[in-house]
Amino acid sequence: MLKCKRMKKSAFAILVVVWVLLCLGGGAYAMSSPPPETGATTPTSKFEAPATDADWPTFHGNSARDGFSSAKEIKPPLSVKWAYSTGGTIWSSPAVVAGTLFVGSSDGKLYSLDATDGSVRWSYNTGNAIFSSPAVEEGTVFFGSSDHIFYALNADTGAVKWYFETGDPITSSPCIVDGIVYFGSWDGNLYALSAGGTQKWKFKTDGAIYSSPSVSKGKVIFGSSDGKVYALDKETGELKWSFQTDDYVSPAPALTPKYVYIGSWDGNMYALEAETGKLVWKYRTGGGIYSSAAIYEETIIFGSYDGKLYCMDRYKGVLKWIYASKDSVYHSSPVVANGIAYIGLGYKNKIQAFNARTGEYLWSHPTGASVGATPAVAGSSMYIAASDGKVYAFGDMDAPEAAVKALVPAQSNYEFMVNWSGQDKGGSGIKSYDVQFRAGAGGPWQDWLTSVTTTFAVFGPKEPVEVFDNTVYYFQARAIDNAGNLGSYAGGDGDTYTVIDFTRPRITKVSVNNVVVQTGSFIPPTPIIQASISDNVSIDPESLMVIIDDTKYVPDSFANGLLKYKVKSPLLPGRHIIKVVAADVSGNKAEPWEVSGVRVSQGIKAADISVIPTPFNPIAGPAYISYRLNANAEVIIFLYDRTGSLIFSMKFEEGDNGGKRGWNKVAWNGLSGSNNMVGNGDYPFKIVANKDLVGKGQITVQK
Repeated sequence: MLKCKRMKKSAFAILVVVWVLLCLGGGAYAMSSPPPETGATTPTSKFEAPATDADWPTFHGNSARDGFSSAKEIKPPLSVKWAYSTGGTIWSSPAVVAGTLFVGSSDGKLYSLDATDGSVRWSYNTGNAIFSSPAVEEGTVFFGSSDHIFYALNADTGAVKWYFETGDPITSSPCIVDGIVYFGSWDGNLYALSAGGTQKWKFKTDGAIYSSPSVSKGKVIFGSSDGKVYALDKETGELKWSFQTDDYVSPAPALTPKYVYIGSWDGNMYALEAETGKLVWKYRTGGGIYSSAAIYEETIIFGSYDGKLYCMDRYKGVLKWIYASKDSVYHSSPVVANGIAYIGLGYKNKIQAFNARTGEYLWSHPTGASVGATPAVAGSSMYIAASDGKVYAFGDMDAPEAAVKALVPAQSNYEFMVNWSGQDKGGSGIKSYDVQFRAGAGGPWQDWLTSVTTTFAVFGPKEPVEVFDNTVYYFQARAIDNAGNLGSYAGGDGDTYTVIDFTRPRITKVSVNNVVVQTGSFIPPTPIIQASISDNVSIDPESLMVIIDDTKYVPDSFANGLLKYKVKSPLLPGRHIIKVVAADVSGNKAEPWEVSGVRVSQGIKAADISVIPTPFNPIAGPAYISYRLNANAEVIIFLYDRTGSLIFSMKFEEGDNGGKRGWNKVAWNGLSGSNNMVGNGDYPFKIVANKDLVGKGQITVQK
């Protein structure tokens, strides 16, 4: 009980402050005529367009006062975009329409600010403090003042369209539905005025009306300081039902087609049937409730003067989560956007953000004084005013990042797919991309795609430029987010590049054991194969292969354009085919190098080697070298002098005399390779069959 009394004292303290401001804030509040207009009326207005996610035209967002925004472009943490100082404290909650913010101050002025940078577009001075939150409809901004007058101003210029005087201050925020303006006054009346300012009806309660009316399903619903919640026919003002609480009712009711959610200074949150006013459930908090409930999915979220933020199952009245802020109060009403609940905190001087489903504390930012006003969410920004006299704009200030995804280094295509992506750490999300390209390392960057929402496109063959062979194409991207932050290009060589390449690689200088071979050449059983391979761009190492007969072998190494492979298992004697294949990274295949019919020796042996006569006299006739082979072979006989220098050689084809299976007898006439007669002495010789040494001997010359 003591705690409840303290909460009531806090509430009355606020009312005392309000009354002081009424007396001192800007002169007498009674007026016999409206102030002069401050500008000419614009024939057509941007404020006449239908509301979008980028607008917050009235207190708590809409006529149902459900505090919900469908905007998806806002996510904490948020940064201060700007702050504007008025000449007094602010309890009025902002309205934001068509890029313009409207808010009242205790300095008696209604301000029109550019929502982008906070610059003043115009201001209008009433006779006293403004606590009413403005509403914007059809090019007109509506609000009440503590000077007892309800105003309708031209939203473009601030010029007075009309005004309506009540008997007491107006702190209630107007609700406009179907061209009718509804608001309450401290004189105890709920007023319904036409769009032109003519009274249609009024309804008298037994107390001052601080509550902002809500409208749904043909009913105007509001609370009064007489402790009652009222539902009136919106056309006639006829009482449909009323519900009695145990203390005055200040919040605006949050409505669904079936239910009314409204708190009272008796500490209870009430859920009533919208059609009958019958109590569905109530939930007791530890303090008076000034905060209007926000409706989110199957829950309602509201604050209490006990310093706690509550989330209730809106059908059963069961507590879902609670957040306690010690020694503070929640005079502000929560709003929900993108699954995040935003609310101002009294005494602790800050704006807070919570996960609307779990109650997890996500973010806060200090203000210069208590926050009793309610946030407004418009597009990617959140706006709130504080009793330090400032209007704050929060949003995403981080530039988004974007890049073109890596392309293959080279390709043989005159058209190809380019993909890009981005991220926005600021949370508002990427709105669009710009993509540039350039042809050649020294070429200028050119715009290809601008303000596109897609993340891929086909480049070439003729658009945006004609694509050519042996040309490098570079790409880079940037992004702009929903908060208007523009990212930057990478610059330099951009994000990625690709080379258009239709030129085949070249295979040259193929050798076996450092000897160039051809058909019929003999090779050893475990040869070392080498090949020089070059390309305009780059060889694909995975494509390199040595093929012997029908078996493929991966090279041992490929470096500086030289392929090497040593045969591991000895090749069988006989004829073989060797092939080297390669391709570049563009997929172009080299003309294969191939040689067929290279041979591996079948194990040739020579026996019974003899020389007749020896010694021999070349003048008398030749000497005959005889030997027996175990198979046909290509045979070369090399003769050397006493110093080991080659003086003569004889070559015999496979199957011919000298290279046939069985006995072979060949003659040497004693002449050297230069056709000179050799001198006396011993002349060693070697018999080489299929490149293998198979025998040795010696011829003695004696003339």
